[in-house]
Amino acid sequence: TSRRPFRSESGHLESIRHLRNMDACQGCHTEELAVLGYMHLGLGTEAVGNASWRLTWLLVASSFVLLVLTLGVITALLRTMVGRPLKKLARAMELAQNGDLMVRAPVESVDEFGQLAESFNQMLSRLTALTARELDTARELEAAQKELKLTVEIEEKKTLLEDANRKLAQRVNELSVLFGISQ
Repeated sequence: TSRRPFRSESGHLESIRHLRNMDACQGCHTEELAVLGYMHLGLGTEAVGNASWRLTWLLVASSFVLLVLTLGVITALLRTMVGRPLKKLARAMELAQNGDLMVRAPVESVDEFGQLAESFNQMLSRLTALTARELDTARELEAAQKELKLTVEIEEKKTLLEDANRKLAQRVNELSVLFGISQ
């Protein structure tokens, strides 16, 4: 049997392995020999320690590189999936804030950003309709004010005409009386 690895008196890690007679060995060796020999392997603990440290640092460095790459991929995905739609929505909001109520945010997905853009567009549609009604009401009010002003002016002129007609009728009466007396 083979011995498990053990530490020798010198501190080296050692193992002894049996070399067994297998079918491939039958051409050179007879079947009676079950064990052809022994292999004694030894490795200094310093070499094992160095290899262990190198492997540890390789794993740490690989993990760090993998972490950086993963963060890069996540950042790129976040920019694509969150940053771009958010910038487009923010741009549409800025235009609306500056008075362009006809602007609409692009609805490019059915996720939360798409729902937000759709709600923003509906709000702008209602705001546009409300502004149009307000403008119509203002025009109607202006027309009614002009009509009222004209009505007041007509009433004032009517009153002036009635006064003038009354005075004229009175003068005509007086002149008729004077004419009647003079004849």
